[in-house]
Amino acid sequence: MGRVLDVGGGVTEFAPGSRVLTPGRHATHCPVDLTDSPLPNGYLQKLDDTVIDE
Repeated sequence: MGRVLDVGGGVTEFAPGSRVLTPGRHATHCPVDLTDSPLPNGYLQKLDDTVIDE
């Protein structure tokens, strides 16, 4: 789980601060290229504020 830090041009579903789930390994940052993925949203799943971080 993490938060989006920045988005590129044309990205509308995610914004800085959006909570997301990604299959990336535990790290301080996980860059994701939404244009180079066969899956919708480039492996990102948007989380709402009701999902806890634990």
